Amino acid sequence: MPSKRPIFFFAFANNVEQGYLSGLKKESKELRRSLLPIHDARQIELLREPQADNEDIPELLTQYKDQISLFHYGGHGDGQHLYFEDSKGHAGGLSQLLQLQKGLNLVFLNACSTQEQAYQYIEAGIPCVIATTLSIVDDHASYFSKCFYDALAKELTIKDAFDTAVGALRLKTNKYETQLENEVVAYRGIGLGRRELKKMPWRIYVHEDHQDLLNWKIPKASRLPKYLTELPTIGDEIIGREDELAALYSTLETSQRVVLMNGMGGIGKTTTAIAFANRHKDEYAHIAWIEQLGDFSIDLTTNKVLTTNLDITPSGDTSADAKLILNALSNIGGKSLLILDNGNEQLQQFKGYLPKAPDWHVLITSRQDLAFAKKMPLDFLSEDEALHLFYNHYDWERNDEVAKGLLRTIDYHTLTVEILAKTAQNLEIKSLKKMATLLKERGIKIGKPVDFSTVAHSKEEQTRYLFPYLEAIFQLPDINEAEAYLLKQFIGLPPTFFKWEEITALLQVSEEEETIWDEQIIARNALKKKGWLIYDEKLKVYKMHRIVQDVLEEKLKPTYEDLENLIASISDSLHIDQAKDNPVDKFPFVIFGERILQVIHNQTNENFTVFQSNLALVYQDLGDYEQARDLLKVCLLYTSPSPRDRG
Repeated sequence: MPSKRPIFFFAFANNVEQGYLSGLKKESKELRRSLLPIHDARQIELLREPQADNEDIPELLTQYKDQISLFHYGGHGDGQHLYFEDSKGHAGGLSQLLQLQKGLNLVFLNACSTQEQAYQYIEAGIPCVIATTLSIVDDHASYFSKCFYDALAKELTIKDAFDTAVGALRLKTNKYETQLENEVVAYRGIGLGRRELKKMPWRIYVHEDHQDLLNWKIPKASRLPKYLTELPTIGDEIIGREDELAALYSTLETSQRVVLMNGMGGIGKTTTAIAFANRHKDEYAHIAWIEQLGDFSIDLTTNKVLTTNLDITPSGDTSADAKLILNALSNIGGKSLLILDNGNEQLQQFKGYLPKAPDWHVLITSRQDLAFAKKMPLDFLSEDEALHLFYNHYDWERNDEVAKGLLRTIDYHTLTVEILAKTAQNLEIKSLKKMATLLKERGIKIGKPVDFSTVAHSKEEQTRYLFPYLEAIFQLPDINEAEAYLLKQFIGLPPTFFKWEEITALLQVSEEEETIWDEQIIARNALKKKGWLIYDEKLKVYKMHRIVQDVLEEKLKPTYEDLENLIASISDSLHIDQAKDNPVDKFPFVIFGERILQVIHNQTNENFTVFQSNLALVYQDLGDYEQARDLLKVCLLYTSPSPRDRG
């Protein structure tokens, strides 16, 4: 679907065989600087291809079909060709591509002697073209286009912006002493005379049916909000990460690269990133927080708060849409912050599209080591920091000697320390020696630390070494039936924040069922106090940490029957009614379906087969045909409810 904002597409090509143009790089930077304010004000969308070749142009014009309002070319040219990075491009082909763009207002060919091309574009139905009658000086070309876009950005009409650029260039140099009449050439059919215009090289060529476009100006729009997405908060004091927060600030301020905060799961990467964003939020013009749950392009394009704020309507091509969103972020002026939480190696595909310094600080948190980013490791807490964190959540007794033994056992791992303290506090275990005894009874050797030395290369394996310790803590309290049921539902959900009403809707529980409703409220509050659920008090949302999910999945082993209501809701959300549904609206539920498949295996239930079929057909709409095929094969092994007709 077309974007609500006009896209300005700038293609630059330095074909060295034709002679290197030093002014092109400057022109690209100057035009970006000229147009950033109106991009930031949500008036236009900037799309730049700094090293365009013959394959880039049709690909991008197809990708953004009917969204391009202005096409600008900077580089070498002549009467019939534009010289791209790889080879020359023929004007006839480009005019054919451009005429397919509904809503295209202006083509600006900032190259030598492009007048003959202008006639072809006008004949093809393109309403307005700025072209040149003869060779142009590199520096003058850059300055002319800068003055034109400066004026256009200040909401002058195309004609007034052109006149401003003409006057500015004549003021700057005496090369253009006189100005011929008919600088606006209205042209329609082939029969009109084509007179060779001299002196001031640039002219506007306009189709006589579209001369009103000379009065077109960039539409006004409201400014972007500070928070381009929701920003998570932390209710508790950040403990033990002051040095890391200071180092992170310094690194982001000085590095020209993306910064990677790298560490094992549960070490505190997300918490530290949240603390940093909230502590320094006043220093940034804009902040965006993206959590990667699965496929990065889907996570990005289905973030409705972000796409709404950027005024972008996803087309359904998630990879192309993700690049458009990242491009939109890159074009936002002012010091801004982008945090990509739980990123993985898939970000390698998008590294060239991520916003760049100095305008943007980009922070990725990940268990993985991403080669393109500047690495900032996040390690375990010190003994004193772990002790401080423990006593922040446990206040029945202070016995440092016993507490240090307990914390040394779990190697001062942040998440485990916090859950241990909250569990002991909630169970009213008023003696730390008693707590040590209880853990010993569950197989934990107090004082013997986790040995990560044999798996130091793999942070995924490191995390699993903590499972026995977390399981032992989980066994301390009595988990009632309602709490166990709710824990299983969170195991079956993606590890992200949810509003309580979203969870109850997925579980098909309503306030009218008073007994069940009250049981779930009580269970929710108990699990929050015990540390098994995370709660963001400001946003009023709940989540289960990924590590906790993995530990409890092994411990509780949810079955299809446990998750039946949840699976039915997700299946309904994935189902596409061909008569009324847009498949794009189903993409956000793919991660829900994927999580269910991670938890439930070898299920032959007919309703589960329908769920898999629905997920497979959404994969098909996403263009992931391999996943769709594999899922449909599984469905065919069992019952055979027919997948919907693609028609």
